[in-house]
Amino acid sequence: MAEDIHWNTIGDEGPYCCSKDEAKQYFNGFCADWEMNYYKADEFIAQGDRIVMLGSCSWRNRKTGKTLETPKADFFKFKDGKIVEFFEFFDTQKTISAHTDD
Repeated sequence: MAEDIHWNTIGDEGPYCCSKDEAKQYFNGFCADWEMNYYKADEFIAQGDRIVMLGSCSWRNRKTGKTLETPKADFFKFKDGKIVEFFEFFDTQKTISAHTDD
């Protein structure tokens, strides 16, 4: 990952620029709330400086105990061998449902 990366998650207000340290803090916070069951990369598509991963993943929310499974698509742009842009797509409704109590 480059020192500064343009990051976007579907449903967020992004894209926004963050540093490696900010990305690490994001993942630490995320992993405090969610436990990964699996992350499956089915296909990679590459052209020029871009790579797309198509797959699926499953997470368990540590607070609610609910599990979600969702298709996943990750889009990367590289420069000098490092990620400079990242955009992820997943089922936001399933994520919201797993994050909230009934």
